[in-house]
Amino acid sequence: MHPMKYFIWILFLVIPLLSQAQLLDFKDVMRLPASVNSKVEESMPLRSPDGKTLYFARTLEPENKGGVYSGSDVWISRWDGSTGRWGKSSNLSEINTKGNNAIVGMNKDGTTLYLTDTRAGKSPKGIYFIRKINETWSRPELIRIPGLETDSFLGVFVSPDFEVIFLSMKGQDGYGEEDLYVTTRDVAGHWSKPINLGATINTKEAPEMRNDFYRCGIEKGEDIAAFFVPHFYFGCEADDPMNTWAFDRRVNPFGARLNALFGSDIGHFDVPDMLEVLPEAYELVEDGLITAEDFRDFTFANAVRMWGAGNPGFFNGTVVEKAAAAVLAETSVPAGAAAARG
Repeated sequence: MHPMKYFIWILFLVIPLLSQAQLLDFKDVMRLPASVNSKVEESMPLRSPDGKTLYFARTLEPENKGGVYSGSDVWISRWDGSTGRWGKSSNLSEINTKGNNAIVGMNKDGTTLYLTDTRAGKSPKGIYFIRKINETWSRPELIRIPGLETDSFLGVFVSPDFEVIFLSMKGQDGYGEEDLYVTTRDVAGHWSKPINLGATINTKEAPEMRNDFYRCGIEKGEDIAAFFVPHFYFGCEADDPMNTWAFDRRVNPFGARLNALFGSDIGHFDVPDMLEVLPEAYELVEDGLITAEDFRDFTFANAVRMWGAGNPGFFNGTVVEKAAAAVLAETSVPAGAAAARG
């Protein structure tokens, strides 16, 4: 790519921030309807150039390609001009895998999509593209970018003309954590090694400034688990499906099992009968999302460990005195510690 075109793309990104910021008049944020949003997690929305299709990622969705814990899938919703509303969303199953899938760009007419597909053991990793041919999406093809770092966080912007890709990643020549890089495509269709945009944009801070955990002496990811998993407890809404992640060693880094605590919703406006809160929370067991042992820790044992660790006699004289003493006798450390020691 000619250097001038690269420079023009820089201006394209920067000038609107400088010249139009005072001209934009944003309206109040409006939540999209239930045809798009659900009880699980939606993220990374991207609208097609004609405004008629909304692509987004959905996580913790049973209908995802690999199930609830497989990662994120690409979902779509189409604009219904007759009703003026977004239609019922659906899984774009033909392009999803059992990993984390997300759309990160598209061409000017929406017939080419750029996407990421990351999952444990996948090789090669990186950015892919697919084309729409006769209303059918082609198989993903890897965009081969030399020196692309994909083992940690990767942010991507692909220009509509497929000539420039801006990246946020932690490169070997970085100034700190994630830096901004750019790669360009030459006339032969080959992509350059990502170039760091330099100290004018990227910064290098002292470790104690950029890392909140610096004073803890943490040097690797396992240290975070060892420091925090055994000693931290997390209050959770009683029937929130997100609670299941705390107990699933398959999806948590380093096989951690977090100390989630039952948080009663009896004070919420949408709870007319406080006797229904616990049975609703137990639906996580009935639905196969957590085990009975997980539920016992969630509603009882983790609370005993939290209060009893500092004061073993905390529950003396209560109706749960014997049961609490049994929990404290089972282990001298919280439930998540074994995973942290892993």
